[in-house]
Amino acid sequence: MAADGLTMDSIAGKGWTILPEAESDWRSHAAAVVQSVKLIKKRLKWRWIKTVNMERPDLWDDPVFAGKVSCEHGELMGKIKSVNQFKQELMEHIDMLRLAREEDDNELETETMRALAEMRRSAKEKELNALLSGDNETCSCFIEVQAGGGGTQHGLGFNGYEHVPAHGPNDEDTQSPL
Repeated sequence: MAADGLTMDSIAGKGWTILPEAESDWRSHAAAVVQSVKLIKKRLKWRWIKTVNMERPDLWDDPVFAGKVSCEHGELMGKIKSVNQFKQELMEHIDMLRLAREEDDNELETETMRALAEMRRSAKEKELNALLSGDNETCSCFIEVQAGGGGTQHGLGFNGYEHVPAHGPNDEDTQSPL
């Protein structure tokens, strides 16, 4: 918890707008980090790890299953520890920013804002790693398609149907404009 009473949950509850990374708004950076941490926790089976009891007497009745559970439990505990450290680091940066503003220390404020922006980038990377791990590790890729995201480079509008040959890829009379 930050000195001014902020917690991860209170930051999430404030509904702060998440602006582009380039903006120097600490609230935006903090909200983005909190959002990423929530997604990471969801992907890490946070609740599952809390309910698994490694000391169950019947766990080792099936040594193969128990070994798998034990290994996964250890990996998840390491990741949970990392997330908790990340949360603590966010609160420390918020406290440092508050202190810099109280002391009117522009250099410390700039340095702390830079650290928050870097933390935001790191959180996004960790979020992506969490999304691509576990059940999705065997998937070859993810594609995000955003409507209206295309352009008109070189005077060509990008309409996927324009670029698909009418008779199939082996028809010699059909050429793709690309």
